Amino acid sequence: MFAATTIPGYRKTLVLVCVSIGVIATFDTCGWTQESAANGAKEAAQKKSPELTAESLQQTRPSTTAQDGRNLIQNGSLEEPIRGRKLPFGWSEWPNNDKTYSRDVVDGGRTGKKCLRITGDGNHGVVFIGGGKLDRNKRYALKGWVKLEADGDAQANVKFNYFHNRKNLGLREAVSVTADQQGWQQLERTDRAEEVPIASWLWVSCTLSGEGTAWFDDLELVAYDRDEVQADFDSIHGRSNFPPEFHILNRRVGTWSTQTTIKPGPRFPDGNESHGEEIISWSLDKKVLLGRGTIEPGNAQNTSIWTFDSTHKVYRSWYFDSFGNHPRAPVTGTWNEALQTLTFRSSETEGDTHVSRMKFIGNDEMRWNGVWKDKNGKVVMEVVGKSIRKKSQNN
Repeated sequence: MFAATTIPGYRKTLVLVCVSIGVIATFDTCGWTQESAANGAKEAAQKKSPELTAESLQQTRPSTTAQDGRNLIQNGSLEEPIRGRKLPFGWSEWPNNDKTYSRDVVDGGRTGKKCLRITGDGNHGVVFIGGGKLDRNKRYALKGWVKLEADGDAQANVKFNYFHNRKNLGLREAVSVTADQQGWQQLERTDRAEEVPIASWLWVSCTLSGEGTAWFDDLELVAYDRDEVQADFDSIHGRSNFPPEFHILNRRVGTWSTQTTIKPGPRFPDGNESHGEEIISWSLDKKVLLGRGTIEPGNAQNTSIWTFDSTHKVYRSWYFDSFGNHPRAPVTGTWNEALQTLTFRSSETEGDTHVSRMKFIGNDEMRWNGVWKDKNGKVVMEVVGKSIRKKSQNN
């Protein structure tokens, strides 16, 4: 997560100022942690639901035209009369004729008198509540409140669904409401249409997975003109796009100019100065950050990886460069919200230790330092530096 510098011919020392985050063994495009494989196997063992198509949805409700600022979900507060129906006009349950879940409007709303309830035990109980043709000139923001009472691994969600040629393209959401969360919880998402360029339809659903009862209320879908949204649109409207820890990582996305100074010391008596550029982007369905950079002098190239290990609740990182430097010990990190600082630590088998701290200064600057000690606790190297976001010509 820091800029890195290396000294040609000095291969033993990893001068890592780009401290990172992740669990390579768990990286895939299906989930955040090892539990995802187990959950996937469990779901596969359960009875498959009928195929869901955009055509079947269109037969049950009128299409919705994107208009900036207007709630595109009809009766999102559930306070309007439903006139003897189980669900508001234009809403539909899926699978059709499903006996494992019941879906209805009941008393007990978060703000008003009514809310949607889904209860039962099965694979997925779904209510589609709004959507239509995907307008690529718009960005969409979805918000909704969810309350879940359940045991075990049940989850409840308000999510986007992407379709093309009558098929669901199946993007997963990383954040759901779980059984250990008490009371009403708000989910806020922005669309991920850029990840599915072939998608032509966009639908919103309320979903309960597993055994339990979930309530949904105050549902809102708003379209914004893509050319007018701010650069921080996803940060403002998409707090549930990632687990909270990944919002910290998301601050690293972009192109950065780096400056690194190694102070004179036992390993580098004369010290060293270097500069470079680093490009950070999401990879593997936004499960990890991948960084690629250059370092001068020396015309070196580097690659770094960051993620959050949700099983052990730590950030992890790896760093490689064209001089042959590579990880020699696990690097784990923690976040201090008050200080806006990530702190990383590692201990090598020989007893050497390393501590690095990165402090975020607003959205466009990071300042950091690293200290390496030998097995006797003597400081053998100290590094300081900063990274400045490079602005595009459009900013």
